[in-house]
Amino acid sequence: MRVPLRGLPILCALLLVPAPSRADTFLTPFVGSLFGADAPESSFAWGGSLSSLGDGLFGLELDVAHAPDFFDPSADFDFIGTNNLTTVVLNLVASVPAGGSAIPYVSAGGGLISSHIKDFGDFSRNDFGIDIGGGVLVLLSDRVGLRGDLRYFRSLSDESDGFFDFSLGKFDVWRASVGLALRL
Repeated sequence: MRVPLRGLPILCALLLVPAPSRADTFLTPFVGSLFGADAPESSFAWGGSLSSLGDGLFGLELDVAHAPDFFDPSADFDFIGTNNLTTVVLNLVASVPAGGSAIPYVSAGGGLISSHIKDFGDFSRNDFGIDIGGGVLVLLSDRVGLRGDLRYFRSLSDESDGFFDFSLGKFDVWRASVGLALRL
């Protein structure tokens, strides 16, 4: 019996072509709490993230959070006014496609840690910072899920005259949050 070999190269080529990649994009508004380290007490925070998780292991995420009245006015300052902390970070996200509806992930990145204290000479400070954390996204349907997240933020300081010669700064804080993940 003779086997036709003419179609074998085409079949091999089709098997070697990767399947089209599909990225899952989620918009997640969240509420949470800042605590530990430099937080005066647990402090309310709100924000949102836009994440793109591909079929593969890695994705990107933009995370923005705001904590109104973060700094304790009675600690070192004698004033009452607006004082807040804002973080804007871009993260690399590694997710584990575990199957089913739960997607565990870890994330790490960097960006801006901004503090503002009004009525004290309108003091503002913007620092580069890093964050690392993780959580789980539980899909409730094809379009909606719940996300729980825990992250650590740390400021960076430039203590030398070198270019990109940063060391860990003095400010650090933890954030725990829960949000509604919407697949776009």
